[in-house]
Amino acid sequence: MASITEARRLAREALVTCGFQGRHEDVLLVVSELVTNALVHGDGSPVLRVRGSADRVRIEVGDAGAGVPRTREPGPASGWGGCTSYGCCRPGGASHPRTPITWVAR
Repeated sequence: MASITEARRLAREALVTCGFQGRHEDVLLVVSELVTNALVHGDGSPVLRVRGSADRVRIEVGDAGAGVPRTREPGPASGWGGCTSYGCCRPGGASHPRTPITWVAR
C-alpha cells in the first residue's frame, strides 16, 4: 500500500463488509495515523489488516522493518499519531513475529 487514501478506502470497505456499527470516522483516523507512522518510520510498503464484527474492529499495520515500533512522547517533534490512536481505541500493542505489527482495537 502506497498511500493513506488507499489505506482509508480499504479500511472503509472492510468496515462495511464486517457490518461494524461504531464510528467509522474514528477507525479511519486511526488507520491514517498508523499507516502514516509505518510510511514515515517503517521499512517497505505497509500492510493493513482490518477485521471485525458489528461491535468490534481490530486494526493491524505492519511493515518489513526489523524493529518493533516504540511509543514516543507526543509533541511537535515526534507527532501526535500514537496519542490520537490510543485515545480513540483500547490500547493495543506491537509485536514482531516476522514483521513489525502495531495493532489497536475499537
